[in-house]
Amino acid sequence: MNMTFRADGDANTYTLLQGDRWIASLRFNGELMPGAQEELLHALTTACSSPFSEPQACAAVLAGLRLLQLQDVLPPGIDDVLTNGGTLPRIAEVDIDELCERIAFPASGLSA
Repeated sequence: MNMTFRADGDANTYTLLQGDRWIASLRFNGELMPGAQEELLHALTTACSSPFSEPQACAAVLAGLRLLQLQDVLPPGIDDVLTNGGTLPRIAEVDIDELCERIAFPASGLSA
């Protein structure tokens, strides 16, 4: 779901949009400055547009992570992706478990 937002002109009030259609109206309590409000809205709209919001994409990533756990040696191209060309350390098995749990949060209905 590709989401955007716009300020409504009234202080602390924004509209979430999907294309030209409004989805929701949000009102902040005024404790956050407008820049912080828009950072939060940007994070929200980015999360809604994430491939992880789609069950099939999320399941594919979980399957890939579980396959990664089963491999002692990776093909060079895959190892390059995993380590960003050697600039990142390889992810540990326990970290893969934690990442899978974070991706397959209970509301998704997916098993980690």
